Amino acid sequence: MLSTGAQKDISIAEKSNSKYKTPSQLHAKFDYIRQIRTRWQKDWQIDNARK
Repeated sequence: MLSTGAQKDISIAEKSNSKYKTPSQLHAKFDYIRQIRTRWQKDWQIDNARK
């Protein structure tokens, strides 16, 4: 089961992006967002470790 946040993200994406018709395209989009988030979190952790 997806978290409510993820479900909200997907429903918003489905409403706003009619060009993302297939689930695989939606998943690719969210994988890309997740990669950016994890990269940002890693940078943040490195910055905190330096302090």
